[in-house]
Amino acid sequence: MNLTLSPTPASQLKVSSTSLSTSTIIALCVFFTLLCACIIIGHLLEENRWANESITALLLTLEINACAAIGAILSATDSVCTLQVGLLSAYIIKTLCFGRHSTDREVALMMLMAYLSYMLAELLNLSGILTVFFCGIVMSHYTWHNVTESSRITTKRYSMPLKLCNFPGKSQLFPGTKQSYRKYTTSHFPSIPIIADLISKQHWSELKTHLQNTTPNALLQQLLTSGVDPDLTLRYFTWSQKDRTLSPHQYPLELTFRVLRSLAHAKKYSKIRSFLDKFVKSGSFSSVSAVLNAVMVSGDSFCVGCILADMVVWAYVKNEKTRLGFEAFKRAGDYGFKLSALSCNPLLVALVKEGEVGDMEFVYKEMIRRRVQCNVMSFNAVINGLCKVGKLNKASDIVEDMKALGVSPNVVTYNTLIDGNCKMSRVGKMYKADALLKEMVAKGIHPNEVTFNILIDGFCKDDNVSAALKVFEEMKRQGLKPNVITYNTLINGLCCDGKVKEAIDLKDEMFGQGVVGNVVTYNSLMKGLCKKKLVDEAFDLFNVMPKQEVAPNVITYNTLIDAYCKDDRIEDAFQLRGSMLDNGVYPNVSTYNCLIAGLCQKGDVELVRNLLNEMVGEDLRADVVTYNILIDSFCSKRESRKAARFVDEMLRNGLDPSHVTYNTLMDGYCNEGNLRAALNLRMRMEKNGKRPNIVTYNVLIKGLCKKGKLKDANELLNELLEKGLVPNETTYEIIKEEMSVVWRQNPPVEPCYKKQQIGGLICS
Repeated sequence: MNLTLSPTPASQLKVSSTSLSTSTIIALCVFFTLLCACIIIGHLLEENRWANESITALLLTLEINACAAIGAILSATDSVCTLQVGLLSAYIIKTLCFGRHSTDREVALMMLMAYLSYMLAELLNLSGILTVFFCGIVMSHYTWHNVTESSRITTKRYSMPLKLCNFPGKSQLFPGTKQSYRKYTTSHFPSIPIIADLISKQHWSELKTHLQNTTPNALLQQLLTSGVDPDLTLRYFTWSQKDRTLSPHQYPLELTFRVLRSLAHAKKYSKIRSFLDKFVKSGSFSSVSAVLNAVMVSGDSFCVGCILADMVVWAYVKNEKTRLGFEAFKRAGDYGFKLSALSCNPLLVALVKEGEVGDMEFVYKEMIRRRVQCNVMSFNAVINGLCKVGKLNKASDIVEDMKALGVSPNVVTYNTLIDGNCKMSRVGKMYKADALLKEMVAKGIHPNEVTFNILIDGFCKDDNVSAALKVFEEMKRQGLKPNVITYNTLINGLCCDGKVKEAIDLKDEMFGQGVVGNVVTYNSLMKGLCKKKLVDEAFDLFNVMPKQEVAPNVITYNTLIDAYCKDDRIEDAFQLRGSMLDNGVYPNVSTYNCLIAGLCQKGDVELVRNLLNEMVGEDLRADVVTYNILIDSFCSKRESRKAARFVDEMLRNGLDPSHVTYNTLMDGYCNEGNLRAALNLRMRMEKNGKRPNIVTYNVLIKGLCKKGKLKDANELLNELLEKGLVPNETTYEIIKEEMSVVWRQNPPVEPCYKKQQIGGLICS
């Protein structure tokens, strides 16, 4: 039977012990007087208790309201009658006093609960000692959860009238009440409503005085169990962790996640995310397993646990702790927590960004197995990762998964697939990209600027600038406006194809359309001009950049310095490097490589040595290109043995020699007639994980032909064909010139190698 009459919420209570008025004391005295009168009347009418008790209760209720009604209930000696009268009286009291707080009414109801607990114990035929314990337990629970702070203070300070109730059975009637008083007066916990009020007002210094008789952990647990606003609990938690004067100021993980659970129950998800973001950023945790275990044991609601686990994974990924996020994803699966796309999608993207495509595939498969609701962004992230590592067939399979799960591909899906095909180094890649574009249009998905930019870039890198220009015109016909990326891609493609004039015309069109060029635009044009040996025109364009409010970068300066060095204008190159420093642009390794290459052409070894020392002083390490320049310089002077020392130095410095490194040194050996050293270097190259390319074979075949070893040259030619390498123009020149000279001097009696067709030439 619930007789709680809507007590005032603790957070709204602001009554102190000093605020009790004289009227409250008088009301209590009147209550106890009526209490005694009702008990006497009830026992006098015991013979007709069914009728008389009800009549007495109703009459007294009408006359003297709440106090008399409660007294009438206490006069009952039968549990059924007590129930009837109690319910009726409680209803009347609630109706008359709804929405108003009354300390004497709360104390009166507390007396009623004590008597009813005694009646229930009698009904259960409990022994005397068990009755005492039973009543004490019931009243302890009731007073703690239903009696407001002011009523507790009232019963504590003005409990003298209770001593007047010295009738038989007193110890059975009020044991729970007395126990609750004793518990309240001896408890070390401060008043929770007062604490809540201090937290809401942020009176931290005053709050510290209340913490002298308890600990931060104990008070936090009290706040969690007392139904205090979760915002106030979180505010206290944050303050107590920052305040170093409190000990301990670091809470156990389980208690921490109990705070988060209270916020989750109140649907304050943004505050949970903010908290976890700071929590992960601070690194204040032992391990991912400990965090997920705390999520599990901190409460009973499994749904809330799933929400918290989901946000934990999200927080790790947001703070760029992808490995921990991946581990949290796996541990969440072990605990059975169901995650959402809100955490899984960022994890997929982060794994792709870090190149962990294998782990990305694992996460995707687990998402499908755990029935995580994947959306189009989930699938696009997976497709992007697979395309980056060239797994285009698997990427196409993901598109089929999308369709099977009822998710339609969008423009981003097709853009990713087209980009993946365009970047593949294989024959027919642009044909596949064009087929995807047609499929995309057939499904009613309209290409956007990104789609056309990808196709233009793909055709330009495939040395098919004319096709790129056709796509550019189609883009404009579709009503899409080319942006600076579109123009820069085409300008660079035209310059690489030697069509500098067309590139400049396109730049003018770009400016005419209101698209402002950037440093990439000018760098591409200057590179094209320098490639055409038009260095002065490139320098004029360089001088235009400040007028267009475009600042040159290190690539701009390196392009011009390299052109000056190749044009044997070393002084201009060094002068440009000086202006580079004046404009706040610092040289990099490529800058020094350009200067070193120019000095090596002039044979100025002393200046080269000075530049190498200067690089060390600038904390710039020589790279593979630096060593390749030095090796080429020594080989051109027929000093290949000295050049070979640079290869050993590269390996000591942790650099991996490139194909250019090995091929340059091999060519040097061959030019000196040292074929054994060249062939040994080839074996060393293969041991270091570098497979010979077509340039390697060209160098060795030419060297063997010059030494008259036609049979060995023929064997190498057959070998390169068997390995699937495609001969280039240099290969054809070697066959036409070097081999023909040898054959004319010493015609072979039998074919030296298998009959092969190479570019229309039949060698037999």
